[in-house]
Amino acid sequence: MKEIEASYQKFLAGLSHSFEFHNIDYIGVCLDADSQEPCRFKIYWSDHCRPPFEHKSVSWLKETGLAEYIETVEHAGRARKYQSDIRIRNRTDGNMEQLFSFLSGNESAFHENETLIRSLSRMPITELSGYLYASLYFIGFLYEGAHDSEMLKFHWINRFCKNPDILTSDIWYDDSYYLEYLSSLSGTPYRLLAEQTGFLLKNCSCHLWMTGLDIMKSGWKKYKLYTKRPSDICQAMYTLFSQTPQYHPLAEKIQELEQWMKIHPELEPEGSAFCLDTDNKYSVNLYYGIRESYFQNKRTS
Repeated sequence: MKEIEASYQKFLAGLSHSFEFHNIDYIGVCLDADSQEPCRFKIYWSDHCRPPFEHKSVSWLKETGLAEYIETVEHAGRARKYQSDIRIRNRTDGNMEQLFSFLSGNESAFHENETLIRSLSRMPITELSGYLYASLYFIGFLYEGAHDSEMLKFHWINRFCKNPDILTSDIWYDDSYYLEYLSSLSGTPYRLLAEQTGFLLKNCSCHLWMTGLDIMKSGWKKYKLYTKRPSDICQAMYTLFSQTPQYHPLAEKIQELEQWMKIHPELEPEGSAFCLDTDNKYSVNLYYGIRESYFQNKRTS
């Protein structure tokens, strides 16, 4: 726990924006199965907190009216690299084909993986016609300069809705449908991630959140499957990881993280993700929101 706290305080000391609830969407914690580090941190800044310059693809999304919200993600130990995650609106077939065409012509990582990206984007989320690819909800870019992307990041929403642009009301879940859809995608590790996520769904009173995919120009990929607001997640993950020898280091790390959480009442569990990349490296991401009441109490104390 002391190592985690030292790492966290070092991370906070180097942040580019002030640590206030209105600046922060999520705090991310990554646990790597094969790393000696206890964990890695990242922060998802709210829409008004931006990098010092804008990536060309972000500019294009804004100019075409497809960008609804922009998160800037800051990673521990990733100096001079920026990540912008854009929530896409108006995800009609025409607009998504326009987006795919732009990405194909400007991002080699997309062009080389378009078949898989389209297959994931066709996960249905609405009964409305003309929204074949509407599950693709967020697209992200990791970059050092304004004209080149080191990595593309895709997130697909996993719930059904009446209106694809309103995902907080008139929604319903069919977790088993999405788990089966992902498990059927050959040549990917989504089947394994779906099995593990199914364990959380049964033991943590939660639903699916999103499916994720990171792609680098080199061909490296990371596959991710997210759950939303799981309860007692540390205990469930400890049980899961204790059953598999190769994941035993994660069982120990999740116990340490559970103890560390007790000294941070400002952090509120929001979600988790199981991840596996093409180097066969396995990791777990946990996401925490910031309790506004913590800052209110701090100001009045």
